[in-house]
Amino acid sequence: METKVHRSYLLLFNIQKTKNAGTLIRSAAAFGVSEVFLVDVPSAKKIKKKKLTYGSQGTENLIDYHTFESLADIHKYCTQSHISICGIEITPGATPVHRHPFKGSTLFVLGNEGTGLNKNQKAICDQFVYIEQYTGKTASLNVAVAGSIVLQHFAVWAGFAPHTVVGEKFEADELAHAPEIRKAKLIEDGKKEGKEQKKADKEEKVEPALVEDIGNLFSGDKCYNHCYTCLLYTSDAADDLLCVDLGGRRIIKKKKKQK
Repeated sequence: METKVHRSYLLLFNIQKTKNAGTLIRSAAAFGVSEVFLVDVPSAKKIKKKKLTYGSQGTENLIDYHTFESLADIHKYCTQSHISICGIEITPGATPVHRHPFKGSTLFVLGNEGTGLNKNQKAICDQFVYIEQYTGKTASLNVAVAGSIVLQHFAVWAGFAPHTVVGEKFEADELAHAPEIRKAKLIEDGKKEGKEQKKADKEEKVEPALVEDIGNLFSGDKCYNHCYTCLLYTSDAADDLLCVDLGGRRIIKKKKKQK
């Protein structure tokens, strides 16, 4: 008997803060989301320009995106593809997510940080889940945190295979299937390193070697390796110790006029 594969999808719509969008993309990559749904073309362009991916740690390049013109189009697509739409919101009849009330492949819909799901988002949802809290110290979780928790619960329910752990982290893919991404990253890292080096050079006022020698001059037995005799004599003014500044220039004092 063939095992049915359940897939998860994430709708990025009406998320206000760029870091939250980026964090959700990163979580989508970690928890095996098949596609991130976007509404309208401008949103897709923003993703490409990394305007909505702050905090994604480069995972925006590894996610598949599906762009729609409206929420109605998303609802139609999900109906035809047998994808349940699940809103993450505390609504009457919503089920705690730890009970895993999923019905198969699911698109998860998150609301705005301030106002939650709007009426149009709620209208396309087939069910709602929420995350139980155990104190009243806050009214809700951060939208990216809530989305991440729900995506992980779905992955457990769907039986996704846990990824390999190496040391104290999960083994990251080598991106062998996307050399252009790796090349772009290397170029970007090179530019960043060059900017940092220029900034460091600009701020550096003393040569490192000179600083090291000055340090060694007063470091015990190394002192004798860096002590040299030096005679400074710049002009005849140096003969008069009371009338010479540090540059060897004669200091000429003006005589006060007698009344």
